[in-house]
Amino acid sequence: MLRGRTLDTGSAAVPKGATVSNTTEATQHAWIDWDLDGVLEETARYADRVADLVLRAAGREDDPVPGLDWTVRQLTIHLGAAAAGYVQYFDGADEIGYDIRDLTASNEKFMTAYGDHGLERAAADIRDGHRHMVDVGRTLAPLAPLGWHAGPTPVAAVLGIALNELLLHGLDLSRALDERWEITSDAARHGLRSALALAPVVVNRDRAARVPMSYRLHVPGVVTSEWHFDTAGLRVAPAGTTRRVSCSTRVDPRAMILVAYGRSTALRATARGRALAWGRKPWAALNLASYLNVS
Repeated sequence: MLRGRTLDTGSAAVPKGATVSNTTEATQHAWIDWDLDGVLEETARYADRVADLVLRAAGREDDPVPGLDWTVRQLTIHLGAAAAGYVQYFDGADEIGYDIRDLTASNEKFMTAYGDHGLERAAADIRDGHRHMVDVGRTLAPLAPLGWHAGPTPVAAVLGIALNELLLHGLDLSRALDERWEITSDAARHGLRSALALAPVVVNRDRAARVPMSYRLHVPGVVTSEWHFDTAGLRVAPAGTTRRVSCSTRVDPRAMILVAYGRSTALRATARGRALAWGRKPWAALNLASYLNVS
C-alpha cells in the first residue's frame, strides 16, 4: 500500500537487496487464533463497499488522494490490479512476477498492464476478484498454503492482507471523496491476525539491528503475542515464550491497524485512551510501528 513511498500492504515490502526467507510456512502459524469464516465474510463485505466507493468517484478521477502520491484514478487502478493479482494466487499461481524488493517498478508494471479501463472496470474487478477469493477460500482450511509474494502463506493470512488492502485504501479513497469510512473492530482483528504471520517479512532490519526491542502485544479479540526485534530481524511468537519483554502494550484493534499502516500515530491513540503501555520501557510503544516497512 503506497503512502508517499513504495510500500504496500498487499505486497509485504522488503528493503531492496534484502534476502527474502520463507518465513510464512503454514505450520509455523497454528498458534494464531484464525477465524477463516470471519475473514471471508469481512473481505466480501468490504470488497462491495470499496467497489461502490470507486463508482461514486466518477468526475473526481484526477483529485489527489490525501497522504498518497496518487490520484483517485491511480488508486482505483491499483485496487483493480491488486484484485486481479490475488485471483491468480487463489487459482494456484506460485508467483505473478511481482518483485517485493522493488515495489516501485512492480506497481508501475502491474498498473501499466492493467491499463486505464475506467472506474466501472476497476469496481467490477474489485468486487468479482474478491468474491472469487472468498469462494475458493471457503473450500480450504485456514492453514492451507497459497503461493504469495513471500512464499507459501496460510490462506487465512493472505485473505487478511487482502482485507487490509480494502480497509486502508477504502479509507484513503473516502478521504479523497470527503466521505465517511468505518473500519469495524472485527475487520481490524482479522487484518491484524495476518500481521502475526507476515510481520517478519516486512521488518525494518536496519532498525531492528540498531535498536533491539521486545514487545508483548495485547489486542482485544486477538491472541496475545510477543515481538522480538534484533539482529536476526523479527520473531513473532505466542505470549509466554519469554519471561520478560521490554514493553507491554494494549491497543484497540482499530487504533492498531491505523497506527501500523501510518494512518494515525501511537501518540494519538494513547491520548484518546485507545492504547496503554507498561513495563521496563513503556515509551517504546510509541516506536513499534517504526520497526515495520509498511505504510
